[in-house]
Amino acid sequence: MNEGITERKNGKIKPELIISIVALVVAIASTIASVYFSKLNIRTDIFPVLVLVYDAKDGWEIRNIGNGPAINIIVSHQEHGTNEWIKPTRIYPIPKDGKINLSWVGYNPDKIAVTYSDIHEKQYTSITDEDLTEIKDTNELPSWKKTEILRIWEHTN
Repeated sequence: MNEGITERKNGKIKPELIISIVALVVAIASTIASVYFSKLNIRTDIFPVLVLVYDAKDGWEIRNIGNGPAINIIVSHQEHGTNEWIKPTRIYPIPKDGKINLSWVGYNPDKIAVTYSDIHEKQYTSITDEDLTEIKDTNELPSWKKTEILRIWEHTN
């Protein structure tokens, strides 16, 4: 006689059934965790992290301290007393451990922001204000027309 999942022994659920259900739940949870951490590991293996660093001699520069290249990079800054992002500039990709000097922002901008993406086109923004850098996983800069964005070689200073 087959009583299915509700098999009982003397009015109680059989221990074998409970063990089977617990094993199934653990297997499903392990699989989900494995997939999650695998995807997270893939993302962090190629995750660029751009930081803005000041040097008294050379001024501001961008450094990629992450694990992957930063692409589609646009840099802009604000002068003191304004809330307007100025001189948006597209710069070439920065490889892991690479850096680029930002001579056109001068030695004393109020804020500097860099928006960029990883090789999977996930966007990020690094904003430096009062020598503190905040990294966000979205594009925090305005959208400019292509004709409004300068190229790095178009700066004379």
